[in-house]
Amino acid sequence: MSPEDIVGQAHASTIVETSKGDLLCAWFGGAREGDKAVAIWMSRRTEDGWGAAQIVVDEPNVPTWNPAVSYTHLTLPTKRIV
Repeated sequence: MSPEDIVGQAHASTIVETSKGDLLCAWFGGAREGDKAVAIWMSRRTEDGWGAAQIVVDEPNVPTWNPAVSYTHLTLPTKRIV
């Protein structure tokens, strides 16, 4: 992650370690809290370093709020987010 990945305000970060040892970090980012032009961003840290930040939640005209990530030991169907 780099400062260039941050647009507007960025806060309420949350982080979790995956079963493979990667770190996933998510945060609120956008014009200002409560604004309809905000999104939830995420980046993954592997042994090679942090990947580029990507928007993972963005509903047009709907404000998004503070994210939370968690880890479960259950085997779930996988869908690559980042």
